[in-house]
Amino acid sequence: MINKHLKENQIQQRKLIKGLIIRYGEIPFVLKAVFICGAVEQKWTKEEIDQVLNEACGDGYKHFIGVLRSYSDKHHKNK
Repeated sequence: MINKHLKENQIQQRKLIKGLIIRYGEIPFVLKAVFICGAVEQKWTKEEIDQVLNEACGDGYKHFIGVLRSYSDKHHKNK
């Protein structure tokens, strides 16, 4: 229960990239590039970018899309 609460707080406090649109069906390499460009434009650190990409990679395409969308103001649930 505590871990779930901590994870929810992290999601609420995460930085969002303005204007980032992640389309389902797009090639992962392209989505990665779009995410990185948006993050760099908004002055994210290399460590922040790497942390998101590490979180996104490894559990399949749907997980990858979900993680990237969770860092987009266009897809974020708590607008």
